[in-house]
Amino acid sequence: MLRESIKKNFSYKQRRKIRQLINNIKAIGSWNNLNRIAEIYGSETWGSHFYTPHYKLHLGRFKYRRVKLLEIGVGGYKKPAKGGNSLRM
Repeated sequence: MLRESIKKNFSYKQRRKIRQLINNIKAIGSWNNLNRIAEIYGSETWGSHFYTPHYKLHLGRFKYRRVKLLEIGVGGYKKPAKGGNSLRM
């Protein structure tokens, strides 16, 4: 019922911002748990592929640095909202 109301009364762009805000709130307190953050943002890096331990090992030293990152194959080719979850996390 709430989901239908949101879909009816908000634009796609507004709904994306609401979803992003909800995910950011859920992630509070999980900054040191990369697996939990991957679950919250819907990334397959933990659930299907188990990449997060490797990310933490190899990229952990960049945690508090501003970096430019190129990720190949983020998905979302037919539905842009469905791809890029690992970048959002």
